[in-house]
Amino acid sequence: MKYRYLPLLFVFVSCNYYDAGEEKSNFELSLNHSIIRVVDTSTVSLSWSEYYLEFYNKTLIQRFTENVDSSWQTVTEFQDVSILEYGDTIYDDENLNYRVGLADNDGNIIWTTSNITIPKTTHLYFPSEVQDTLIQTAFNNAVIDDYDTLYIFSGEYRETLNLINKSVILIAVCGASTVTIDGGKTGRSITMNSGEIHGFNIINGFSMNGDPGGGIRLSGNASIFNCKIYDNTSTSVGGGIYSTGSSNVYNTIIYNNMSAFHGSGIYIANSDGNIVNTTIIGNDIGIGINTDSLMFLNNIIVFPDTLIYLDTLSQATQATIKYNLYSNSYYIIGTDYILGYPHFIDNYRLLDTSPGINAGHPDARYNNADGTRNTMGAYGGPFGARWSDD
Repeated sequence: MKYRYLPLLFVFVSCNYYDAGEEKSNFELSLNHSIIRVVDTSTVSLSWSEYYLEFYNKTLIQRFTENVDSSWQTVTEFQDVSILEYGDTIYDDENLNYRVGLADNDGNIIWTTSNITIPKTTHLYFPSEVQDTLIQTAFNNAVIDDYDTLYIFSGEYRETLNLINKSVILIAVCGASTVTIDGGKTGRSITMNSGEIHGFNIINGFSMNGDPGGGIRLSGNASIFNCKIYDNTSTSVGGGIYSTGSSNVYNTIIYNNMSAFHGSGIYIANSDGNIVNTTIIGNDIGIGINTDSLMFLNNIIVFPDTLIYLDTLSQATQATIKYNLYSNSYYIIGTDYILGYPHFIDNYRLLDTSPGINAGHPDARYNNADGTRNTMGAYGGPFGARWSDD
């Protein structure tokens, strides 16, 4: 069947100047598509049976998108009554209802209605499947919904990301430390209140006007894994990371960040989240803690980051701070800690003789990927093996 396509006219208001009319049993609408996965745009093909209506002079096509629209939206209308086919361009993966109406000179209208299921898009590859150079555009894409995944190819992306109100997973395709988000010192590199990030370098973020969190601000249930946070600045607290809510940091390296006040590496406020298997080094006052529900385990803190700022000492005694390695005794909190130098090699990996090897929390859920007891720092625990050879 050969289709004829006309330019689309999208009108995002309800068309209510026609009577609802009626449906005729011998006036039928057929819908078809060959969509496997909506990436940028796709087409739904409409065809309807010829129907004689006295003084019929207009055809209307309307669409109702499930979970999006509250009323019928006009797609197009035309006065060529010989047209019995139409191709509608769609941008989302929600299921669709269509209706075609025939109107006469007096505004009377009859309808035929049908619906069609659209395959769900669960992931996109960036930039190959997104017609833009910004990861933010991919995140904003209508086909990306809660629990979908964005696979990001290696590269340096100079932008500031607002990953807000959608629980999306962002993964560096080629492994940890292969994707860089460079805030360009123009704003915070990433703001995030849900979802996950895996394997990003987060650099050159700058929070202005006393706003906490230079590199990344985590809230809600946002989590990051196997990231490097460095060369970020806050005019308040949390030069590298500001963490609140139920947000989590796993197997991350935080270094060379600055802030005007406490927690140049990471500042944790009113959080019941987890900071696990993370290496914090070279951030002046490396850690600020203003919470009593934190889980802080299996981390390595190297001088001068051993200086940990506490808003109240009682918060440190109520938070779970255990099995951490401190390089200096200047200020140590928690229990079951190790005092000693970690003996780094390239990229803050540990020598086999490091005191942090197989010295983390003994619970099996924290074991290394090979089943051995947890090794402290960013390369230990169940997610430690995800790092690429950087």
